[in-house]
Amino acid sequence: MDNDHLYNKQLQALERSVKIRPKRIKGTRRSVVACIVRKPKVKHEKAPLDMFFILRASDPNGSRWSGQVGFPGGHVEDGETDTDAVCRECEEEVNFHLKKSSRFIGETRPRVVQRNVNESLVVCCHLYEMLENEIPSGQVSEVGACGWTPMTVLTDDKYAGPLNWSKFRNNTNEDNNNTSMSSMWDNFPSVQLIFQNKDDLLVVDQKHLTMEQAKERFKLWGLTLRIVNDIMLDSKLRDTPIDVHAAPSTYKENSQL
Repeated sequence: MDNDHLYNKQLQALERSVKIRPKRIKGTRRSVVACIVRKPKVKHEKAPLDMFFILRASDPNGSRWSGQVGFPGGHVEDGETDTDAVCRECEEEVNFHLKKSSRFIGETRPRVVQRNVNESLVVCCHLYEMLENEIPSGQVSEVGACGWTPMTVLTDDKYAGPLNWSKFRNNTNEDNNNTSMSSMWDNFPSVQLIFQNKDDLLVVDQKHLTMEQAKERFKLWGLTLRIVNDIMLDSKLRDTPIDVHAAPSTYKENSQL
């Protein structure tokens, strides 16, 4: 089976998974992220589809997303549509112009994060296929690094393993409450993302990150891993989820947010 055929097969699976638009869910706030896929620049027989991730910047003020791997995106502002918000956020964070370069595929099922009794965050994910290659140029205040990983990393369990979050947090020298709690997330299921060639990974914050450090910290876990599992299962690119249910019983989905 040639590379183009595998690419089309995986892309069609993603398209089928979002054919029916999910019901809109209400929350006190709404956030939209973009899961962007593309045909790899360098062909590889077993990796016909790439997926884009960002490593969020380390935040000395204690942002709950600090240092985590996720999709580009953010909160929907008053008067914005979901599409307007995710396109604006992608342009601000990584200089991707989705309306010009990419094709909207569909929307995955949303996840609701209960931040406290009176506040809930609805997290939506929009799928895009990048048709005209764009070179990212990340916003250093938001993004530490970003890049394209082969989707086979998400379908092959050999890349999955326990998270050592306290190691990453301690290495950033962040002095905040999240750092002291970081060991709580140790041993959560995670996936080590990889990059097939040097052009697939951009280190934005070169003052604080080397290329090797960035590669090491691209551990996918938590809420974004749950969204990825939704995509993999709904498209039938996986029969079983990456084992997010192995997390300790103290885990709450809103821990990351």
